[in-house]
Amino acid sequence: MRVRVTLALVLVLSALTTVAEAPGVRADSSDEARLTAALSAKEIVPGPGPEGGSGTAVIQTDADQKRVCYELTYQGISKPTSGSIRRGPAGTNGPVEVDFNVSRLGDKGCVTGDGPVLEAIAAHPAGHHVLLTTREYPDGAVRGQLQREG
Repeated sequence: MRVRVTLALVLVLSALTTVAEAPGVRADSSDEARLTAALSAKEIVPGPGPEGGSGTAVIQTDADQKRVCYELTYQGISKPTSGSIRRGPAGTNGPVEVDFNVSRLGDKGCVTGDGPVLEAIAAHPAGHHVLLTTREYPDGAVRGQLQREG
């Protein structure tokens, strides 16, 4: 009897540990997304932006928390005066969905966003792009479509 109780307890604990450690399993996982965009001056519409302009945007969205965190790297452009996630597929311009407020926060920060908008960005990243502007290129210096990381 003692062996059965011990074995049953071991099996239950083992099952709980397996569920707790399963990669990617989180209560909020459907509302969170880690996205990236390869930024290029050639993607500016109409464009192009500055010759050799490029960069990367790494974005973490959390619709439940209404929060977007970003990290921007760039080369071949001056310091961005604005940065945003915009709605629109490749080859189009679209409205601002999330403003990074780079004039205040710089190249890395977290901002608030509308929960349903963040859910839409996470669900369909390719329908959204990141745009950085500069003083010299107020309509866009570099741009890139979002995609899920990995």
